[in-house]
Amino acid sequence: MKVLRAMGRAVAAACLLVGLPLAHAVASPFLADKKALPRLLHRKLCDLFNIKINYKGDPDDGRQKIVVANHLSSLDGFVMGSRFDGAFVAMADIVHWPVVGPLAAGIGKGLNTMFIERTKAYLPQAHFKITRTLNRGESIIFFPESHTKNGKSRDVGQFKAGLFKILFNEAVDRDNKPLTVERDLLVQPVAIRVIEVAGKDATTDDAAQALYCWGDTHGIKHFWNILSCPGMTLEVTALPPLNPKDFSNRLDLANTAQKMVRHVIIGAP
Repeated sequence: MKVLRAMGRAVAAACLLVGLPLAHAVASPFLADKKALPRLLHRKLCDLFNIKINYKGDPDDGRQKIVVANHLSSLDGFVMGSRFDGAFVAMADIVHWPVVGPLAAGIGKGLNTMFIERTKAYLPQAHFKITRTLNRGESIIFFPESHTKNGKSRDVGQFKAGLFKILFNEAVDRDNKPLTVERDLLVQPVAIRVIEVAGKDATTDDAAQALYCWGDTHGIKHFWNILSCPGMTLEVTALPPLNPKDFSNRLDLANTAQKMVRHVIIGAP
């Protein structure tokens, strides 16, 4: 049963991931709501993997923002995209993976994903891409922990503050020219919690949570866990947005967002 479920989901997911981005590319010029198809793709993928999501907190009200969330799994992008509109900032490592890489690159391009190299040398180019996207009026979504958690760790790692430079006039492009965000933006912290996996309480059962989480699990095993899992329930909490103007520097902003998310995940202040 598990093998059949995994194979069926793999085929269906491939069809969705290839078909809907192509449809988006063709139909986008004629759509009034250009975010409709990406949102539909993410929601259909969540349905395919039988992910039930309990949404809590402030809704996505359509205002332009930078959405930041804790990072647990390869499914987090689908989960966030089912509720929040915006261009994703993703690690470029995935583009170099065998088989999955070229597919991810094509899909990401169709859904306006920015693939960012996690190196200091690449940071100016990353800042340029993000600033350009924000100045076009789009929101962005990223996971500032920059790595996923395993089933045993329910804590929230430090939020990296590098990408917040653009909000404090500290970013430059490759030619060392200052980059300026021309819009007033909010930062929206979001907490992702795993509640139940395959009928087991994932808030107390490490093995159940590990079925969703990636962490240090081998990539093939992680994808197998996801494809073969009967279903799961997540809780996605949108916390009150933060105004960067209320913070003296990017570190304070990143740390405040992290503490807000951490309070939801483990109850710590």
